[in-house]
Amino acid sequence: VITDGLNLNPVVVISAHSSSWYGLPFALYNPTRIKAYVALSPLSQSHHLDSDYESAKFKTLIARGERDVRAAIAAKKLKLMQKVEDMVIPNVDYAFYFDDPQLWVPRMLEFLNDL
Repeated sequence: VITDGLNLNPVVVISAHSSSWYGLPFALYNPTRIKAYVALSPLSQSHHLDSDYESAKFKTLIARGERDVRAAIAAKKLKLMQKVEDMVIPNVDYAFYFDDPQLWVPRMLEFLNDL
Protein backbone atom coordinates (compact mmCIF):
# COMPACT_ATOMS: atom_id res chain seq x y z
CA VAL A 1 0.00 0.00 0.00
CA ILE A 2 1.33 3.43 -0.94
CA THR A 3 0.61 4.85 2.51
CA ASP A 4 3.10 2.37 3.99
CA GLY A 5 5.86 3.28 1.57
CA LEU A 6 5.38 6.97 2.26
CA ASN A 7 4.90 6.41 5.99
CA LEU A 8 1.53 8.19 5.85
CA ASN A 9 -0.70 6.78 8.55
CA PRO A 10 -3.36 7.66 9.35
CA VAL A 11 -4.62 9.44 6.24
CA VAL A 12 -7.72 11.30 5.10
CA VAL A 13 -9.36 9.60 2.13
CA ILE A 14 -11.32 11.92 -0.17
CA SER A 15 -13.29 10.23 -2.91
CA ALA A 16 -15.55 11.85 -5.46
CA HIS A 17 -18.42 9.97 -7.09
CA SER A 18 -17.19 6.75 -8.74
CA SER A 19 -13.83 6.87 -6.96
CA SER A 20 -15.82 5.90 -3.86
CA TRP A 21 -15.67 2.35 -5.27
CA TYR A 22 -11.98 2.42 -4.30
CA GLY A 23 -11.85 4.88 -1.42
CA LEU A 24 -14.64 3.40 0.66
CA PRO A 25 -13.37 -0.21 0.69
CA PHE A 26 -9.88 1.05 1.56
CA ALA A 27 -11.35 2.99 4.49
CA LEU A 28 -13.67 0.24 5.70
CA TYR A 29 -11.12 -2.56 5.56
CA ASN A 30 -8.10 -0.57 6.76
CA PRO A 31 -9.61 1.48 9.60
CA THR A 32 -6.35 1.89 11.52
CA ARG A 33 -4.89 3.69 8.50
CA ILE A 34 -7.77 6.17 8.25
CA LYS A 35 -8.07 9.48 10.07
CA ALA A 36 -11.21 10.54 8.19
CA TYR A 37 -13.21 9.81 5.06
CA VAL A 38 -14.80 12.44 2.79
CA ALA A 39 -17.36 11.23 0.27
CA LEU A 40 -18.30 13.69 -2.48
CA SER A 41 -21.44 12.53 -4.31
CA PRO A 42 -20.82 8.94 -3.26
CA LEU A 43 -22.22 5.95 -5.10
CA SER A 44 -23.98 3.11 -3.30
CA GLN A 45 -22.02 -0.02 -2.57
CA SER A 46 -24.52 -2.66 -1.56
CA HIS A 47 -21.91 -5.42 -1.26
CA HIS A 48 -20.64 -4.04 2.07
CA LEU A 49 -22.38 -5.33 5.18
CA ASP A 50 -24.12 -2.99 7.59
CA SER A 51 -21.65 -4.18 10.22
CA ASP A 52 -18.77 -2.94 8.02
CA TYR A 53 -20.20 0.57 8.21
CA GLU A 54 -21.21 0.33 11.86
CA SER A 55 -17.71 -0.65 12.96
CA ALA A 56 -16.07 2.37 11.26
CA LYS A 57 -14.85 4.73 13.98
CA PHE A 58 -13.22 7.40 11.82
CA LYS A 59 -14.95 10.71 11.14
CA THR A 60 -16.86 10.82 7.87
CA LEU A 61 -18.17 13.76 5.86
CA ILE A 62 -20.75 13.10 3.16
CA ALA A 63 -21.17 15.98 0.71
CA ARG A 64 -23.95 15.62 -1.81
CA GLY A 65 -26.38 17.58 -3.91
CA GLU A 66 -30.00 17.70 -2.88
CA ARG A 67 -31.10 16.34 -6.28
CA ASP A 68 -28.51 13.55 -6.42
CA VAL A 69 -30.67 10.45 -5.94
CA ARG A 70 -27.77 7.99 -6.14
CA ALA A 71 -25.81 9.85 -3.47
CA ALA A 72 -28.89 9.88 -1.22
CA ILE A 73 -29.03 6.08 -1.47
CA ALA A 74 -25.32 5.80 -0.66
CA ALA A 75 -25.71 8.23 2.25
CA LYS A 76 -28.19 5.89 3.93
CA LYS A 77 -25.46 3.27 4.25
CA LEU A 78 -22.72 5.75 5.13
CA LYS A 79 -24.89 7.12 7.95
CA LEU A 80 -24.50 3.75 9.67
CA MET A 81 -20.95 4.82 10.51
CA GLN A 82 -20.37 6.09 14.03
CA LYS A 83 -19.16 9.65 13.33
CA VAL A 84 -20.94 11.01 10.27
CA GLU A 85 -21.86 14.45 9.05
CA ASP A 86 -24.17 14.66 6.04
CA MET A 87 -23.83 17.93 4.13
CA VAL A 88 -26.68 18.31 1.63
CA ILE A 89 -26.23 21.20 -0.78
CA PRO A 90 -29.58 22.63 -1.89
CA ASN A 91 -30.74 22.79 -5.50
CA VAL A 92 -27.82 20.90 -7.08
CA ASP A 93 -27.15 17.45 -8.49
CA TYR A 94 -24.05 15.24 -8.33
CA ALA A 95 -21.73 17.68 -10.11
CA PHE A 96 -21.90 20.32 -7.37
CA TYR A 97 -18.18 19.98 -6.66
CA PHE A 98 -17.37 21.20 -10.17
CA ASP A 99 -20.00 23.91 -10.43
CA ASP A 100 -19.58 25.99 -7.27
CA PRO A 101 -16.79 25.16 -4.81
CA GLN A 102 -17.94 27.96 -2.52
CA LEU A 103 -20.96 25.82 -1.64
CA TRP A 104 -18.92 23.06 -0.02
CA VAL A 105 -15.16 23.72 0.23
CA PRO A 106 -15.39 25.95 3.35
CA ARG A 107 -17.34 23.26 5.22
CA MET A 108 -14.93 20.54 4.11
CA LEU A 109 -11.96 22.62 5.28
CA GLU A 110 -13.66 23.16 8.63
CA PHE A 111 -14.23 19.40 8.90
CA LEU A 112 -10.57 18.70 8.10
CA ASN A 113 -9.30 21.37 10.51
CA ASP A 114 -11.34 19.78 13.32
CA LEU A 115 -9.56 16.43 12.98
